[in-house]
This record gives sequence, structure tokens and C-alpha cells, in this order.
Amino acid sequence: MQNKWIKGILTAGIVFLVGVLWLFVFQKVQLVDRKSPTQSIFKLKIDSNWTNERLNSVVSDSLNVYFPGGISFWLNFLNYEITPCKIEISNQDDAYTLLKKIHRSRNQTVNLIIRSSYYKEGFCKSIENQIGINKADLETYLNDSHIVDKQIITSTNWPVFIIPNTYNIQYNITVTDFFKRMIHESTSFWNSERIKKLNSQKLTVLEAISIASIVEKESSKIAEYENIAGVYINRYRKNMKLQADPTIVFIKGKAERVLKEDTKIESPFNTYLYKGLPPGPICIPSIQAIEAVLNYTHHDFLYFCAKSDFSGYHIFESDYARHLQNARKFHQALNQLEK
Repeated sequence: MQNKWIKGILTAGIVFLVGVLWLFVFQKVQLVDRKSPTQSIFKLKIDSNWTNERLNSVVSDSLNVYFPGGISFWLNFLNYEITPCKIEISNQDDAYTLLKKIHRSRNQTVNLIIRSSYYKEGFCKSIENQIGINKADLETYLNDSHIVDKQIITSTNWPVFIIPNTYNIQYNITVTDFFKRMIHESTSFWNSERIKKLNSQKLTVLEAISIASIVEKESSKIAEYENIAGVYINRYRKNMKLQADPTIVFIKGKAERVLKEDTKIESPFNTYLYKGLPPGPICIPSIQAIEAVLNYTHHDFLYFCAKSDFSGYHIFESDYARHLQNARKFHQALNQLEK
């Protein structure tokens, strides 16, 4: 009788061990993606608003891995905290590896790449994709005013605090903590040498970044940046209207040819209607564009026009009559191209 009892316990133990081995070791991820049947990598993105049921569903449906009670039960059983993260899962991973990957990704940091030339919507979408901050939440934040580390962030000046670069940053960081980090980075960017140049130009940081944002959108040719910056600084100091087409594109919200009627759109950003700089930057300017403003070429040019050969380069002029001739040539070539 005792032997039967021992054999029963041993049998139960073996069955349990086999079950555990199957569940955690032999059970492999099987990616389920009808659009890409040969896919070998699945990028799992756990957001802060995910429920246990959502996580269980994704693991079961997309990874085809079975956990009794759901993966959330086993994560809690192993005292593995479920936190927002991004992980890559392959067909070679077993169930236990999946649990470990989620566990190791707590307090995860990622390399955030902030690129230049972004408008608000593109910037918010990029941030959401990379570090998990909800796009709508970030847009709402940027449409209001906030005081962060004694700096006032508004709907018009926020690009001042964003310096394009790569930053190692915590995934799913709060919006406020994100801007604390950006303010720290922008403060570091504006070192004593750059501040000295800024003062010599008699510009504020907001003014310099606003001019740089127009320069960024005016040309794809970095070699022209200093000349373009010089034109706008000359106009600004002569109290002329900047008449910058990129500000009209910004107002319209889409990149297309600027027509005469577009220059009459009512907006404080319309540099055809109002003298001086717009209320704030129209995009996140590159470091090259910022440096171009700080080191702009001193000249007497007040005008520039795209070359009619569509090379992307411009002709710079100080004489308005010659500028009009250049502009006519360009528009004639453009009209011919659009026929």
C-alpha cells in the first residue's frame, strides 16, 4: 500500500515536471501574422494603459503561447512587475524566456532619436512611437502653458527646448519628466561659447531658434544656411517684413506651393502680413541651422530666390529689381514644369 502511495506521488511529480518543462521550456513562440507569415520577430509594446486581460490576449493571439490563467498570472506569481516596455520576441523564444524578457524590461531605457524639421504633430507621433508617451496627451500638453524647472513652456515656444540628438531615456516617462530632461539638455547645449555668440548677435534664444526654424525649412542645402540666416537677420534689423514662405506653409499645415492669396491668411505667424519674427519657431531646427544663425554670413543681401534649374540652390540679391527678374525666371520654369 505504501509503495503504491509512493509510486503515485512519483508519478504525479513526473507528470507535474513534464508539464512545467512543456509549459516553460518546450513550448515555443509561434508568431501569428497573416500579413507576414515568414515573420520571425514580434515587437511587443506594453503601454501604461494595458490591462492584464489585454496582455493575456496579445500573448495568446499573436504569440500563440498558452499560460494557464494567462501570462499576467505567472508574472505576478514570480513577482515580476508588469511595466510599460518594448521588447522583441522571436520564434526561438520559449515561454520562460518571454517571462524573463518582460521582467528584464522594467525601468527600461531606450535611445530616443529626435530629428530636426518636425512640426508638432510629427514630433508627438515620433515620441509616442519611440518612448511610449501617448501622442494625444503630448499634443494636449503642448497646446497649454506649463512651468517646468523655472522655464515657461507654451504652445508657441516649445521647440526652443528641443535640441535634435539621440538621448538615452526611460521608456514611458511622464510628459513633465520628459521636458525636464529636454530642458536640461537644451541648457547644456547653450554653453558659454554659444551664449557669447548669441549676445554678440543681440538675439535671444527664442529669436535665434525662430530664425533657425525658418532657415531649416527654406533650403535642403546646409551650405546655404548661413546666407539665408543673414538675409532674415538683415530684414529683421531693418524692420522689414520677413515674407518667409515657410511660415505660410506652417499656417496651412501642408507642404505645397505658396500662392499670392495664401500670403493674406490671417495668422500671427504670417510674416507677409506682420513685421518681425513669428510668435515662436515653426519647427524643430537642426543644430546646423542654429549654428548658421549664430555664425551667419554678414552681407547686404535682402532677397533670395530658388534657381530656375531646380537644383535646390538659391540666388541671393541686395537689389530688388534683380530679385524680381530671378523670381520671374523661377516661376516661369515652375509653371512650365506643372503643365
